Amino acid sequence: MPKFTQFQYACGCSGSANSNEYYSNPEKFERRRCKSCIDSDFRDINAASQAAAIDAGFAKLDGTVRQRHWAATIRTNGIEAARVQFESGHWSNYHDNDYIRVVTALAALKSSDWLIKNRKHLIEAARGIRDLTVCDMTIYKARLIPPDEV
Repeated sequence: MPKFTQFQYACGCSGSANSNEYYSNPEKFERRRCKSCIDSDFRDINAASQAAAIDAGFAKLDGTVRQRHWAATIRTNGIEAARVQFESGHWSNYHDNDYIRVVTALAALKSSDWLIKNRKHLIEAARGIRDLTVCDMTIYKARLIPPDEV
């Protein structure tokens, strides 16, 4: 039977590992944080993203609690990435209305599943959403884009 060695993670929590694995590279174990501390950080980030989305008036997401929290973080990060790309001139080949359309589409989305599945190419996927009405765009444009940028 393998022997286990006790050690302390960088976060201060204690853990144990197979002695052979631990002694071959102790820094590998001691430099990282434990799984429960990492999970706690993700829960805090996701909850903050969901609270910010509610405050901003974004559409309520569907799905399980974990899906909603994760999707809220994906949506918040996607809108921020679109803003940064727009301000840096990355969208110079596109009409300004495309930026408004992407932000509006992400804010109006209700499907956690869609956000999670498209997280790796979120902005490009949001550009493909065509079922937004002019009324939706006006409402979200007023909420999300400062007047001096319109």
